[in-house]
Amino acid sequence: MDYLTDNTTPLRYSAFLAAASGNHQMAMQNAVNALYATSGSYRRVLDLEGARITLASPVVFPQNAGGAVRAIHNGEVKADPSFSGNYLFTHVGNMNSTNLKLIAITFEGNGVASWLSWNDGNMFFFHCHLRNPKKHAVAGQQSQYPGLNGTGTASAGLWMDMCWMTCSDMANTAASQRTQVAIYSSAGDQKIFNTTAAYFRHTLIYDSAALMMDGCHFFQGTPGTTMNDHTACIKIQSGYSGSIINNFYLGKSFIELNLEASSASERRIGGLTLNGCRAYAESSQSNFAFIVARARTTDANDTIKVEDVTISQTIFMNRGTNAVEVLPTRLYNPAKFNPRKYLGIMMRGNGFDGVLRPQANPCSVVQDVDIAVPGHGNGDFVDFTGLFPFAGSLNEVVSFTTVKTGGAAAFDANVVLGAINRAKDTAQFDCGGTEQWLGRILATGTCNLLTDTGYPLIDG
Repeated sequence: MDYLTDNTTPLRYSAFLAAASGNHQMAMQNAVNALYATSGSYRRVLDLEGARITLASPVVFPQNAGGAVRAIHNGEVKADPSFSGNYLFTHVGNMNSTNLKLIAITFEGNGVASWLSWNDGNMFFFHCHLRNPKKHAVAGQQSQYPGLNGTGTASAGLWMDMCWMTCSDMANTAASQRTQVAIYSSAGDQKIFNTTAAYFRHTLIYDSAALMMDGCHFFQGTPGTTMNDHTACIKIQSGYSGSIINNFYLGKSFIELNLEASSASERRIGGLTLNGCRAYAESSQSNFAFIVARARTTDANDTIKVEDVTISQTIFMNRGTNAVEVLPTRLYNPAKFNPRKYLGIMMRGNGFDGVLRPQANPCSVVQDVDIAVPGHGNGDFVDFTGLFPFAGSLNEVVSFTTVKTGGAAAFDANVVLGAINRAKDTAQFDCGGTEQWLGRILATGTCNLLTDTGYPLIDG
């Protein structure tokens, strides 16, 4: 192997650089070739030895090397301003499901190169700093060279822990004018832990299922200003994804659940657990929400439902000098959704601070009512409008209590639940006889469709 100084010693970058007469491009390619060699006593770990490696074109990992666990650690790889290509590294083709650990490496794209593209093998990023992937003339989509591009087979896995991703020069650019995406993945079962990201158009576009995140902070906003321009830091595009996000700091941005990567027949959005999070905004955008369900424009009206979404122990906050009332959740293309067919939605145990409307499911409303006033009609209404997640419709009132404050009607027991107007999200309450009943009603309702299964109601 002419690219190895000694086939029986550990792979150290300084030896490859010396053998390449100081040419980083040649040295890094030779080092990667040695790492993926089929023989050699030391061929599974490459120590960059703190080197700062400048590349003018992509380094390509060799194919058909055989499955193994390999590692590269301790250095910086950066793109020359005249970089020709799209990625610093490409790990594409028949890689035999290699597991590659990238540890304590700084990836600097300088806006001209993204970090790594792969379609086979599991990539592990530990304690890495990933900066400034390739910029584009058009606002970011997954096809425009995201920083990390995991596509193709289900074996294109991602495991990330204790990393930092940033577009440092985008902090003062409006979110919608940014073009860079940090991560795109079309392979399932990805895991991202204890990682911070800032100033991307989108931090993660995810087209598959079973995303797991914990302890992350994704920040999209311009610092210190009230915003009226937002982009989604996370886009989960498989419709019903079965994803879990815990202990997440959602900063001046939102999560979008959509159907863009699902089949045309898919009619549900959801399968998401969001727990123990902090969602913070300083928004003056009247239609802003922290979690958005988005139907395709091609979907027929009144056909899409939200299903199996759990949002708990999360604090939603909207502050700022010019903040306007925003929502925790909302629909994009609302005419496409059927809010009377929602299933398995739970939103409880959350906190709401600042200028925003609370939402919950089940949702409890306290309202003063005036029943059986002459000319009033024999009833009054409790209104749930806008209080259910994802614009859900009131399907059932599951319980209510009353406190009488006036009127000639004798007992609280005279108050009964009347008709539910699902189009207006109101529940009517009546009392026996024609005597007036004044009081306060605490009514608890749900937007979940209650089906006749033979079992009692269980809602969260």
